[in-house]
Amino acid sequence: MTSTPQQPDGRSSQSGAISSFSGGLPALNQSAYTYQLLQTGEHPEPLIRLLSVQPGSETDAIHLELLPEPVDLRRGTYEALSYVWGSEDDLVAVRFGSQGAAKFFVTQNLAEALLHLRYPDRPRILWIDSICINQMDNAEKSTQVAMMGQIYSNATCVLAWLGREADHSKRALELVGWIGRQIVVDWSTVAITSAPDSTDKSLADVEKPLPFARDEFSCVISLLSRPWFKRLWVRQEVYLARKATVHVGMDSLLWDDFKNAGACLYSKYRQQTLGSEWIITRDVFHSCDLRRYELTNLTGRLRSSDCKDPRDRIYAIMSMLHETERNVQIKPDYSAPIADAYQRVVLQHIKHHESLTVLRECGGNQSSRVPNLPSWVPDWSGSTHTILWPISSAADCFPAFVKYLGHGALRVSGIRCGTVAQTSVVRGGPFTSLEAIEDIQRLRTIIPLEEGGKSVGDDMVDTLVNALFLGRFRESYRPLHGGWPSQKDAKDWITNILASDDPSISVEPHGFVGRLRPGRVFTTDTGKIGFGPPDVRENDMIALFVGALTPCLLQRHGEDGEFLLLGNCFSPGDMLGEPLLGPLPEHYQQILTSIRPDGSSIDGWVTAYTDLATDKITFEDPRLGRLGVDLRHYRDDDLSRGHRPFVRLSQGDWQQAGVTLEGFTLV
Repeated sequence: MTSTPQQPDGRSSQSGAISSFSGGLPALNQSAYTYQLLQTGEHPEPLIRLLSVQPGSETDAIHLELLPEPVDLRRGTYEALSYVWGSEDDLVAVRFGSQGAAKFFVTQNLAEALLHLRYPDRPRILWIDSICINQMDNAEKSTQVAMMGQIYSNATCVLAWLGREADHSKRALELVGWIGRQIVVDWSTVAITSAPDSTDKSLADVEKPLPFARDEFSCVISLLSRPWFKRLWVRQEVYLARKATVHVGMDSLLWDDFKNAGACLYSKYRQQTLGSEWIITRDVFHSCDLRRYELTNLTGRLRSSDCKDPRDRIYAIMSMLHETERNVQIKPDYSAPIADAYQRVVLQHIKHHESLTVLRECGGNQSSRVPNLPSWVPDWSGSTHTILWPISSAADCFPAFVKYLGHGALRVSGIRCGTVAQTSVVRGGPFTSLEAIEDIQRLRTIIPLEEGGKSVGDDMVDTLVNALFLGRFRESYRPLHGGWPSQKDAKDWITNILASDDPSISVEPHGFVGRLRPGRVFTTDTGKIGFGPPDVRENDMIALFVGALTPCLLQRHGEDGEFLLLGNCFSPGDMLGEPLLGPLPEHYQQILTSIRPDGSSIDGWVTAYTDLATDKITFEDPRLGRLGVDLRHYRDDDLSRGHRPFVRLSQGDWQQAGVTLEGFTLV
């Protein structure tokens, strides 16, 4: 941990230099300063404004100057600030311009950052979004936001401002830095190992608790609860940085050490499912996570983040998208309604990938805060709806049959898998132990665990356990995933709950309730037991679309044969694409792996198949040979990539394979 140079006395605030105003102030960026246009026909280069923060002592007023000419961001030398804007209801007037005669209004948090980060004896050149972008010009904002990744990646250093010193933050940074230097994180799988010079090997073992008393560690939890970790834009800002430092008051820490500690704390608290502490470390982990984003997994990674404009939940991660997503052609447009902006992204994704995998993000749009959002367009706005991610690779290796009909209607092809007969709610998550166990006990009213006074055997319980945990168990992964229970332990836990009427009998034996998702267990007209989102109801349809990852639930809408897409579901007998390909051979199991057969690592988890007789892993579905089509192109590609080539079948090919597809209109 180091200290910034401008205040040797180490005081945490320069509040004497800040004068705040409230009531009747102009909006942020409306001041005596008039912005000149950045982009003109004479300057097609990517131009940015840079800010000179003038030197000052602790009592001097803040004095800022924009450099007289915009600079080409590829040749500018500057640092970039990553911070939370804070409330615009209580602004601070700062001196602005070469003579300091003009006033410019900034938020309290930005004023604190400027006071702590300015040098005492020389100007400091910074790029700060709220000042260097004319926030009142939507056209400029759209252009500059599209360049944001370049702006932060070209900065000599990104300064992450967490706020002033408080709640023993100096000690907290010391502890976080020490933890981060004790471990090494493989960010492709978030596997943690001890650093060569580690003095405490227990930090790399997620099963072992932290070597600190809870009271001693409370300062770290307080630090990690600061608003910076929930701001969405900071993820791109530190992710793309050549170098980044974390600043709290006068103290600082290398971001590399901080993010390692974030992975360690999240892994340990996730094992213990310790309520609010787990939630806090999860939010921090998502800010530190170095894995590339994909539009098919945004909701889970963005659920705890905040941003002012819902469109930014797409625009803020553009520079962090996986290489396979970069050609989807997302163009920021702050003049478009939110629903239109999201729909354009989805249609571009479907067109580019010939796939419906993005539909796995959908669910809960009936209660969405975004007006006019079709049910097949994910609600990325931050709504609190539940999205289910069962382990499944049902039909994503085939190109989708899709047509956009206009007016928010999408026509897709697939097959019906069943109809919902009965449902029963299950509350899951780290704060719902007793409620979730009561709900599981209540499942005895819809699931016939006994027949004629006799147990129906283990099959029904096995199916229920698979549904509740969405098929995710330790042995579903290679290498085994310590964040999930084994199937046997999960079954024992559920069996004990079902055998008792006491909801406290099995409260959190291994943090299992934290692995459950809120939703509804359902039975089908064919006697299956599945799991779906909270708004599933009787007579809803289970369907599998060609080109989709998972089966989904549909609800009839109106009298024209249209459907609302309720979201993913776990439906036994459909998860592996059985309606299209038939059952998987008995000695095979579908898994997720991060290791190739030669032992080399894969970037993330990909679908594979293990032969239980030989323990051999293959990336080709053993059923594809039944289709009678040429697989040479498919096999010639690297099947261990997350985005694999298609097995191309026409509607006629499916018909010849004995599969009759039908069309579904989603609205």
